[in-house]
Amino acid sequence: YENGVRVQRTTRCHDRKAAETVARQWERDAADPDHAAARTAALTDALQLLLNTRAEQAVAGRRSAHTVEFYREKAGHLVRVFETEGGAYRPFLLACLQPRDVDRYISQRRAEGAGENTIYKELVTLRSSLKLARRAGLWRGEPDAVCPVAFAPEYRPRKRALSPDELQLLLGQLPADRAAWVSFAVAAGANLSETTRARRSDIASDFSRVHIHGT
Repeated sequence: YENGVRVQRTTRCHDRKAAETVARQWERDAADPDHAAARTAALTDALQLLLNTRAEQAVAGRRSAHTVEFYREKAGHLVRVFETEGGAYRPFLLACLQPRDVDRYISQRRAEGAGENTIYKELVTLRSSLKLARRAGLWRGEPDAVCPVAFAPEYRPRKRALSPDELQLLLGQLPADRAAWVSFAVAAGANLSETTRARRSDIASDFSRVHIHGT
């Protein structure tokens, strides 16, 4: 029954108990659309939700275009490992996602030569997409239950900086617009997102100060 109306269709089952199981699933889906969405949503749906959200934030000025590309690249590895078989796309249902699936993903990426910091960023992408999927009703699990909370590589930033002479050599090899971009980052000490948001109006006419967009 759907909305009080009797509906007849075949379950394509030859076993009575199997047919009853399918019929009960149909009734639950009709009574609870969110349940149906959560049952059929794939990892791709969650990742696309994340990419769409980050793209909207970039348009609103809350994220940069580089951030969108960052998540797009990381999502590509997740789709390749989870949802590609024999070169063909095969949806991986979120309802089937288990901690062991994420552990296998980590093992495969390590076998492929990916660094721990790279894998960590891919897991951040997975966790973020799962949070959005849960909010959208596409998944009913807990991100912390499937993603290893303690997975955090030992990040050691490089301490070496370019000398003024090396910087001049670098700028001489870059196109004019990119050289200006690098010069601003060096002069202002701005990070990637801050440099991306910079505008001419942020720089005082006498070059005495510059406004940095960020925290």
